[in-house]
Amino acid sequence: MKPYLLSILSPMALLFPAILNAGPHQLPGRQDIDQLISASDLVIKGVVKEVRRRDGKPEVVLLDVKKIYKGAEPGSATVEVYIKSASDLCAIPEVGSSMLAFAKTEAGKVIASDCPRDIWAAPRKQGSKNASQSPAAALESDLRAALKEPDRKDVIAAIRQLGNLKAKSAREEIKPLLKSDDPDIQAMAVRSLLKLGDYSGLSRVAWLQGKKFDEWLILAEINSSISSLDDKQAVPALIPLTKSPNDAVVRSALDALRNIKSPEATQSLIELLDHGNPDIRFSALMTLTDIEPKVMEDAPGRDLYMASPDKYAKVWKEWWTNKKKGRK
Repeated sequence: MKPYLLSILSPMALLFPAILNAGPHQLPGRQDIDQLISASDLVIKGVVKEVRRRDGKPEVVLLDVKKIYKGAEPGSATVEVYIKSASDLCAIPEVGSSMLAFAKTEAGKVIASDCPRDIWAAPRKQGSKNASQSPAAALESDLRAALKEPDRKDVIAAIRQLGNLKAKSAREEIKPLLKSDDPDIQAMAVRSLLKLGDYSGLSRVAWLQGKKFDEWLILAEINSSISSLDDKQAVPALIPLTKSPNDAVVRSALDALRNIKSPEATQSLIELLDHGNPDIRFSALMTLTDIEPKVMEDAPGRDLYMASPDKYAKVWKEWWTNKKKGRK
């Protein structure tokens, strides 16, 4: 068996990729599959056969090689993957689960940077054998095939990766999963569709807030994805979120609407000036100021607003009433 070293990234690094410093053993931009494969000497898929531990901590993962996307044969059907850092134990793959390793050869050793929670994807079957496919195309093909796997964990992992890898061609295959009875599958579909520029899943966001998930960071990922939206086409799907009973959802929608600056959202923003959460009221006012800067050229800072919120809300409400009546 051939040894490999494995570097496991923490969930916070997975959620906020900007904190990663791309050193020689770290994954390049993990949302660019072509770049990731190009920077690797060996890309292999396998099934975890055994996880060996020392003092209760995972030390070695025994991996049965199922497919090689790039690089030479490792010389054995089974490889030993030595864990370089295991500070995040929940990131260790389970026995029987699929795993993908992106490896660099350095000083006679194969150094694999791998994120089991965030890098692979799934099917236990061989997948496409079309020799004309590029490694990236073959990987995407396997991911799409995994959407139909009976194992829910494989499906969830595949949805995640199709979003990470910007596989827009998979959007129509992911959409039906928004109707899944499994909250994790449905939430992951929402999250990945957002990354793929599809906003049809936003109508499910409020319902998901009250659910429990195996993927414990998924709601934070969804809300973060909503906050970063800057596409005007998302506005019709964002406006209903401003009426959500969940403040986190409302704040995320407000962040996106402030990015987009669409007058289409004005009515909903005016209504939020009476929201029960003062931070949301202030955020709504600032978003209105960005959309219609001439109404209140000297927007108040947070402390000044909090001292007299009704004063500033009145300015906007009167302006909106006059605007609807056709007055200037």
